[in-house]
Amino acid sequence: FPVEGDRFVLRKLFDDRLVFIARGGHPRVTPDIDLDALRQEQFAGIHPRQGNPPESMRLVRREIERLDLTWAIHLSEFLEVPFVALLTDLVCYLPESMLKQNKGDVQLHVLRHLLSDIPIPISLVWHESRRADEGHRWIRDLVASVIIAAVEA
Repeated sequence: FPVEGDRFVLRKLFDDRLVFIARGGHPRVTPDIDLDALRQEQFAGIHPRQGNPPESMRLVRREIERLDLTWAIHLSEFLEVPFVALLTDLVCYLPESMLKQNKGDVQLHVLRHLLSDIPIPISLVWHESRRADEGHRWIRDLVASVIIAAVEA
């Protein structure tokens, strides 16, 4: 996510969105579940980061709080979310771009209709002292092209 401060350089790669997910064999959650039924479930979320989050994340947090959900656990990283969703009956949220890596090997219910469509800018971030470093520029360009290609696939 974007960071603040003049020590960092940002290159926006794409806009992402949060979606809720549940395992495909969940006993109660289906892709068209309504909010009242969903509120009966237990949820896994992400611990808020320290510092001042970007405006898009503040909007998303408010939107999630508005849903008035019951939180069973808070995780450290989004990378943990798919495993928790697949191995439990918890409903989780994560950036939609993370689902692009699932080529149908894993059955997940994706609930796109529960949150407003708030774009979350995803950026490549580096320290300004590396701005003119040719090797760093090469690896930044490579990483950016791989990420953009994966998201657009």
